[in-house]
Amino acid sequence: IFSLRNKSGKRNNIMRKRRTRICGIMLIMLIIISFFTYPQSIQAKSHNAQIKKLVGKMEDYEYKLLLDGKKKVKLTKTEMAKAAALSIELNEKNHIKVAEFGEDDIYKISNKKLKAAGKNLFGTTISNKNLPTTFKDSLFDAYRKKNGTAVVSIANTEIEMDYVVHSIKITKKSGNTYQVKKNAYYGYWGSNNGQSNYRIIYQVKPSSKSVYGYKITKMKIMTME
Repeated sequence: IFSLRNKSGKRNNIMRKRRTRICGIMLIMLIIISFFTYPQSIQAKSHNAQIKKLVGKMEDYEYKLLLDGKKKVKLTKTEMAKAAALSIELNEKNHIKVAEFGEDDIYKISNKKLKAAGKNLFGTTISNKNLPTTFKDSLFDAYRKKNGTAVVSIANTEIEMDYVVHSIKITKKSGNTYQVKKNAYYGYWGSNNGQSNYRIIYQVKPSSKSVYGYKITKMKIMTME
């Protein structure tokens, strides 16, 4: 009897070890499956978040284009330099001319910051040399002074125009190319019931030079009917 019980106990121990081993294998398989599925959705959300940050840096440049009445955009080095300069955060430390009402506030932009902004937005090297040396009549703009200093000029005045981004939609196209559509309102305060009347479309591609992991390669402004 002792011998039979002993053998039965050994069989039970073997079965328990087998069940434990099978459960372990199943757990490992579940971890592997989740590794290949769940992180992909997280990764996609992370990519979209970075792309939104990237195109979000273009809002001041978008606003400037609409204020200037420009609908066609070709991203030359000059336009990239303007967009990069306008994307840089301004502060009192770089405020080199304080304007009276109706005049222009002038902010100095370092070449180091301009180069970094150019790489982050467009994945390319730009400098203050790419900025125009003439300042056109605009509520705000970026240009290069005669001594080579890059500056941003902002009119100290009141305007009745508003610019609000309502939505951003990101669609993956062929390969690693993404299309970004911004629906926005531009016009007089309170007009059009605040509904979107412009669409800014970007083409975005991966870039190791940008802190966002992506760069802007094309830009287009469309009127929404």
